[in-house]
Parts: sequence; C-alpha cells; structure tokens
Amino acid sequence: MKLLFDFMKHLRKVKSFILLICLLTCVHAKGQGDPNMLVDFPDFDPTFETGLTTGLWGGSMLIDNNAYTGSFAALLDDDSQWGGGLELLVTGLSPLTKYQFSAYVKLSSGSEAGSLVVKEYGGEELNNKFFNTTYEKQTLVFTTGLGATSAKIAIYNEIGGTNVIYADDLSLFDMGPGDPSSLDPIDSTDYKLIWSDEFNVDGPIDHTKWVSERGFQRNNEAQYYLPDNLVQKDGNLVISAIREQYANEYYDPTSDNWKLNREYASWTSGSINTAGKFDFLYGRVECRAKVSNLTGTWPAIWTVGQIAGEQTYADAELLGDCQSGEWPAGGEIDIMENYGNGILGNFALAGSGRWNAKWDARKIAVSEFGDPEWSDKYHVWTLDWTENYMKIYVDGILINEFDPNTTNNSDSYSCPGTAPFKGSPQLLWLNLALGGNAGGSTSALPDSTVYLVDYIRVYQLNSQEPTSPINMIDDPGFETGASTYLWGGSSVVTNAPYAGSYVAELNDNSTWGGGYEHLVSNLSPNTSYRFSAYVTTQLGEGRIGVKEYGGSEIYTSFTNTAYTQQYIDFTTGVNDTSAKIYIYNPPGGAETIYADDLELIALEPVLKSGGLSIVGEEEIKENFSIYPNPASEKIVVNFDDTNEHYYSIVSLNGLKVKEGKVSSGAIIGVSDIIPGVYLFKISFSSKVKKIIIK
Repeated sequence: MKLLFDFMKHLRKVKSFILLICLLTCVHAKGQGDPNMLVDFPDFDPTFETGLTTGLWGGSMLIDNNAYTGSFAALLDDDSQWGGGLELLVTGLSPLTKYQFSAYVKLSSGSEAGSLVVKEYGGEELNNKFFNTTYEKQTLVFTTGLGATSAKIAIYNEIGGTNVIYADDLSLFDMGPGDPSSLDPIDSTDYKLIWSDEFNVDGPIDHTKWVSERGFQRNNEAQYYLPDNLVQKDGNLVISAIREQYANEYYDPTSDNWKLNREYASWTSGSINTAGKFDFLYGRVECRAKVSNLTGTWPAIWTVGQIAGEQTYADAELLGDCQSGEWPAGGEIDIMENYGNGILGNFALAGSGRWNAKWDARKIAVSEFGDPEWSDKYHVWTLDWTENYMKIYVDGILINEFDPNTTNNSDSYSCPGTAPFKGSPQLLWLNLALGGNAGGSTSALPDSTVYLVDYIRVYQLNSQEPTSPINMIDDPGFETGASTYLWGGSSVVTNAPYAGSYVAELNDNSTWGGGYEHLVSNLSPNTSYRFSAYVTTQLGEGRIGVKEYGGSEIYTSFTNTAYTQQYIDFTTGVNDTSAKIYIYNPPGGAETIYADDLELIALEPVLKSGGLSIVGEEEIKENFSIYPNPASEKIVVNFDDTNEHYYSIVSLNGLKVKEGKVSSGAIIGVSDIIPGVYLFKISFSSKVKKIIIK
C-alpha cells in the first residue's frame, strides 16, 4: 500500500508540474492569438489534483476515483432543486476573442444527458449535450462579444437525472481574434432590397414614406417634436435639436398628463416613422448614421410592432385575438440607442400588467470601440431578423441577440402569451430625443445639435419568392382504389375518371345526401387556402365548400355536365390549424357527381419566412375593378359576369378581416376596418388587388 501511495503522490506532483509549465507558458503568450494557449482559472485547479473545489454545487464533490488522469475527479450530482454541477465565472478574458472550453466527462449511465455550457460571454448560451459512459473530451468554441471580458463555463447535471457525471482535466484555450458576428455582407447573400430611403433629394422628408410626429411624446423627454426640424440635405436626413422656448399647442393646465400640462418646451427636435406607409416581417435592416454621443442627447433607430395607437397596415389583428393591443404587446426593437456614453441594442415585449415592457438590453460603452474619433464618424447599424433568431450589429460587430419565439407574459394586459416577433410586422422609427428618463441633463449641450442619417434600407430573402404549392390532400386522384372520406352510398369507381384509373362517384343515398368530406389538419393559422376539384354532374346540382376552419361555412354550387375545375378559397382563423373540405351531392340533388384530382394548396400572397409576394396591378390584366381606392366608408366592385362570387379582404399578414358574396356593382362597407393597406381577393380570379382604407 505504501508503494502505491508513493506512486500516486509522485504522479500528482508530475501532473501539477506539467500544468505549472503550461500556465507559465500561457501567461507569457496570452492574447497573442497563438493556438492552444491554456488560460488559467482563478482560484481553481482544472485537474482537481490540488483539492480546490470552487464552483461545485448541488451535492457535487471531489472524489479520489474515476479520474481521467491523476487521482482526483469531480463527481457532479443533482441533489439541489435546480440540479447540480460545476459553474465558474472566468474573468480577465479579451473582447472579440475566440476561446475553446473543453473537459473530459462521462456519465454513470447513458439514460440522461449531461451538458457542457458557456454563457454570459456576450453571445447566446451554448449547450453541448453528451451521453457517453466512458471518458470523452467534450468541447465548445465561443467568441467573446464587444466589451466582454468574462464568461461563465459550466458542466450541468440537470434536475431529475438518474446519472452522476464525472469530470476531469478542464481547459480553456485562447484561440486568437474571433469573428463574433458572422454577418455576411449584403452583396454575398440572397437578400434583395424591398424598401429604402437614401435621403438624396434636398428639401423636406419624403411624405410617401414617412410620417412626422408633433408635440411631446414619450419618456418625459424635453423636446417638442416639429416637422420643421427634419430636412434632407447633402445626402443625409438631418434631425436638428434646437434649444428654444416653444409653446405647447396642446397645453391644458388642468390635465395630469405631462404632455399636456407643460406650457412650454425648452427644446424642439424631429421624429419620423413609417406608420401607414411601410412595415416588414423578417429581413435585414441597415442604417448608416452618425451620432454625437453628447450627454443629454438620445438618438435612436428602432421599430414598433403593429399595435393600437401606433398601427400600420393591419394593426392589432395581426397578433391574433388581441385587438386591444398596445405597446409593448407588438414588440419593440431598438436597433440603436445612444445615451449615457453608450450604444444600446434592445428587444422588448410585454411584461406583467399594462405598459410594462420586459427588456433584453445590452449597452456598450463608446470607449470600448477603441477609437477616440468614433463619434465623429458614420457607422452602420444592422438588424438581422429571421423566424429563428434576431441579431443587432454595429459595423458588423454583434451587440445583442434574441429568440423571436419568446412570448409576452401570460399576465400582460395586451396579447398575453403571444410571440410578437413571430407575427407582428414592425414599422421603422428615427428620432432625436433629449433628456427625459434616460438621455441625461441637457444643460451642457450646445444650443443646437444634429443627428445625421445617410440611409436606411430593408432587405428580404430571395428565397422568400413563391414556391410550387404543395397539395395537402392524400390520394387526391383516388388511385389507391378506395377512400375513407366518402359517405351516403358514394364509392371509388373506374368508369369516367378525369385522369388516371379511378374517380369518386358521389351519390345521395342517405337522408342527408352523400359525397366526399375530409378534415384536413396541419394547416397554418391566418393563411389563405384554395380547395379545388375536377367535377361533373348528371341531372342536378353539386356543391364544393369548406367549414370548421375558423370562419363561416362557404360553398359554391355547380351544374356542369363536363369536367370542370371548381374551387373555393378560405382563410384559416387566428388559432385554427384544420378545415373540413367537402364535395356534396345534397338530398334531391344530382343523380350522380364524379370528382377527381382534388387539391388543397396555400395561396399566394402569403407570408413566407419574411416576405410577401404581391402581383403588381401593372403586371396583370384587369378582370375586376374596385373604386374608390383609397376608401374610407365603402367600395364598389365591378366585374364582367352576372353571377355572385365570394370575396375576402385580407391583411398583409394573411388575416381575413371581411368576407362575403357579391355581384358586380355591389357596395361593400369598409368603415369598420382599421385604416391601412389590405388585399382584396375574389373567387373567380387568382389575382389580388391592394386597397387602402383611410
């Protein structure tokens, strides 16, 4: 036993000596970008051979067995209510630097996973799950963010697991300068420009793109917004803040609202947004601007979701059943805020109660950019927004990121439990605020200061172009020779098919008739679909229709005696993911109906992963007309035939706001529709028209 003890003691000394040599070598070269430079952990022995146990929790401990090398290892248990493991906050790291965190780990059994984790390093949490029951090296590579000089590394044994985890020989290597952003230049992507303002025409702002604010607005700010403080000059939008006394046009000394009971403003400034002009769901925003970084100023590039009081095209209905929606129910994205000598990138949605935002905010001190002339230069701010991630950059450097699946609080006043960044198009905002809740004192400011914007551009992916529609009906041509969707004496037969070898013969042998009826699931909410079939009748009338889709049952009748494609269009409700489609031979209807080649497809335009494909009116041959357009109270629809046809008015997010049946010359009331831009669809045409409700 003594010989074994002496041998183990000698081995521990050798292992510690090798570690010491490594540490000395690394201290000499740390931060130089050389590969495999071990970064030492403060007050921690990554081999566990010295007995230091910083960071163990949840019943975890050092043991003198099951080591990968040497005598000791860490046993990571899950005795606490949150699990257990090892967690270390490593300081003294370098910003914008790539690191590799590794550990040799194994599980007592492979039934539950362990996790190697890196977080709080200036980027999103990384998690590498492992199931191995013999020692294997598990690794995570991460890049610290701008201004980030620490990271939390961990090995977790999640709560409820039946395993223990053994860990040994942890390491953290400096891999040299990193690329934290992975922001591809726009020219190397599939993005296409869909909207922009280059501010290249000297004079007032372009009122076809922007709405200017007036008066006191938000955050107890000092400025009174005026259109006169906004001008295009020398290729820039110039927003001027001027120290001047300006009488409040809405002054009411009896009001308890600060916007009304202030008799005068001490500053004027400018603010514009795209309300009623433009908004977007997913894509990339780029804005080149120059900020002064002066104490007291608060310039911003931001977005707000479509909500009551700040609505655009389709307003609160885009968020589903929350027509009472108000900020921050539709979300807010602060692509840039500048105050307190810092640059911020923030995301906000609804917290508990009313007008209470929950923020994911990150602030970078301007000094951390390492350029004493930073505030004298233009910089490019970028928002990348997809269905899976949201990221804010400045000059290609990642500032903040967010998961768009995050929802409003369940107890929020408006739109509880909804994920605004998955369904709420955002409008754009540019403004220069002063003072208020965050801007700081304006006392040391010069009597005038400006915020310059060179351009703002919005891109969306080329991959968002329409793709071939997918038929959501199984066995649409009845070529299997049977169908479970037939009733009332109906059957699959071989005589008179439209195509292939089989066709559905729809009889009316039951008390209620007969036909084809199919409940189709896995549809998307707020999405328009077309159900069609080639049908022919003998001596009577048939019906093709849809019900149980989130709206009123709709159908169209047919009497054609030769195969003709008949169809019906519908839009699923805000929470509906199924629809019952049918072809009926009603009681006393046709002697026989034959139906073949059924199809259920999503219609264009629909929102893909960030885009809307709308056929421009100049690209289509007119086959129906709408006037007046824009309209505020009613519209008149004209077309060539004398039949009645189904119509629908749909928001740009695919939500149906009005539907019915019309004949040519019919008047449709629109005064109950929230002002904005909508799409008008009619059943006989595959085209749509944009209409503007004032």
